[in-house]
Amino acid sequence: MKKVVSAAIYQIIQFDDEQEFENYILKLQQNHQEFILESKTKYPDDKVEIKIMKQYNNNKFIERGDKCESQS
Repeated sequence: MKKVVSAAIYQIIQFDDEQEFENYILKLQQNHQEFILESKTKYPDDKVEIKIMKQYNNNKFIERGDKCESQS
Protein backbone atom coordinates (compact mmCIF):
# COMPACT_ATOMS: atom_id res chain seq x y z
CA MET A 1 0.00 0.00 0.00
CA LYS A 2 1.37 3.42 -0.88
CA LYS A 3 1.80 6.15 1.73
CA VAL A 4 2.61 9.83 1.20
CA VAL A 5 5.63 10.46 3.41
CA SER A 6 6.01 14.16 2.65
CA ALA A 7 4.61 16.63 0.13
CA ALA A 8 4.68 20.26 -0.97
CA ILE A 9 3.09 22.43 -3.63
CA TYR A 10 5.05 25.01 -5.63
CA GLN A 11 3.17 28.08 -6.82
CA ILE A 12 3.70 31.41 -8.56
CA ILE A 13 1.07 33.84 -7.29
CA GLN A 14 0.36 37.43 -8.34
CA PHE A 15 -1.31 39.87 -5.92
CA ASP A 16 -2.87 43.23 -6.77
CA ASP A 17 -0.86 45.03 -4.06
CA GLU A 18 1.46 44.63 -1.06
CA GLN A 19 -1.42 44.49 1.43
CA GLU A 20 -3.03 41.54 -0.31
CA PHE A 21 0.32 39.73 -0.25
CA GLU A 22 0.82 40.46 3.46
CA ASN A 23 -2.68 39.20 4.27
CA TYR A 24 -1.96 35.96 2.38
CA ILE A 25 1.27 35.35 4.33
CA LEU A 26 -0.46 36.17 7.63
CA LYS A 27 -3.20 33.63 6.85
CA LEU A 28 -0.59 30.93 6.16
CA GLN A 29 1.11 31.69 9.47
CA GLN A 30 -2.17 31.72 11.42
CA ASN A 31 -3.03 28.31 9.93
CA HIS A 32 0.43 26.99 10.91
CA GLN A 33 1.06 26.06 7.29
CA GLU A 34 4.77 25.72 6.65
CA PHE A 35 6.17 27.48 3.60
CA ILE A 36 9.31 28.78 1.93
CA LEU A 37 9.02 32.11 0.16
CA GLU A 38 11.55 31.65 -2.65
CA SER A 39 11.19 35.06 -4.30
CA LYS A 40 9.11 38.21 -4.27
CA THR A 41 8.95 40.74 -7.11
CA LYS A 42 7.28 44.15 -6.97
CA TYR A 43 6.14 45.69 -10.25
CA PRO A 44 5.65 49.39 -11.17
CA ASP A 45 1.85 48.90 -11.25
CA ASP A 46 2.03 47.86 -7.53
CA LYS A 47 1.39 44.18 -8.27
CA VAL A 48 3.44 41.68 -6.27
CA GLU A 49 4.46 38.26 -7.60
CA ILE A 50 5.84 35.50 -5.41
CA LYS A 51 7.26 32.04 -5.86
CA ILE A 52 6.34 29.92 -2.86
CA MET A 53 6.66 26.30 -1.80
CA LYS A 54 4.14 25.37 0.86
CA GLN A 55 2.89 22.43 2.83
CA TYR A 56 0.38 20.30 0.93
CA ASN A 57 -2.71 19.38 2.97
CA ASN A 58 -1.62 17.90 6.32
CA ASN A 59 1.40 16.04 4.96
CA LYS A 60 4.86 16.51 6.40
CA PHE A 61 6.56 19.37 4.56
CA ILE A 62 8.97 17.93 2.02
CA GLU A 63 11.77 20.50 2.47
CA ARG A 64 11.81 21.00 6.24
CA GLY A 65 10.05 17.98 7.63
CA ASP A 66 8.07 19.65 10.44
CA LYS A 67 4.50 20.38 9.45
CA CYS A 68 3.77 23.02 12.12
CA GLU A 69 6.39 25.67 11.46
CA SER A 70 6.34 28.55 9.00
CA GLN A 71 9.11 30.63 7.51
CA SER A 72 8.80 34.05 5.97
